[in-house]
Amino acid sequence: KHEESLRIKVKNLGHDHIDVAKSLNNIGIVYRKLGKNKEALEKYEESVRIKVKNLGHDHIDVATSLMNIGNVYSNLGKNKEALEKYEESVRIKVKNLGHDHIDVAASYCNIGLVYRRLGENTKALEYHNRDLEISVKNLGHDHMDVASSLLGIGNVYKALGENEQALAKYEEAL
Repeated sequence: KHEESLRIKVKNLGHDHIDVAKSLNNIGIVYRKLGKNKEALEKYEESVRIKVKNLGHDHIDVATSLMNIGNVYSNLGKNKEALEKYEESVRIKVKNLGHDHIDVAASYCNIGLVYRRLGENTKALEYHNRDLEISVKNLGHDHMDVASSLLGIGNVYKALGENEQALAKYEEAL
């Protein structure tokens, strides 16, 4: 259905219309969920190109698509490429939404995950702690996203061999 919608939009609006970019992004999401990362990446990149052309590079919709591209790179184990897209996305989010917005927290979580995979646990801990701080501020202590943030911190402590601190964060997440 998404492909048919895309075909109709391109025919009626032209390939570089913002609605075409939104459809491309949606198709990318479906491809990513199906594990078709190459196809997802192509759709996301074309979506970004159109969004930048129509909205400018620093628009929040561009940040969302960059985050999606980062997710694909992360799925592919291309951590440096994922980190680059996540950092570009978070820069745009901070500019548009401010440092304490919950969408910024989600970006910090993704950046923390990549740093942990790269073995840069000090940086991972820094980003997971930023994620936690913003999440608690916006959602309160009893939210599932806060529990996920605590698990991320616990996982970094575990990777550092600091099992007591890891256990404390895991228990706090319960």
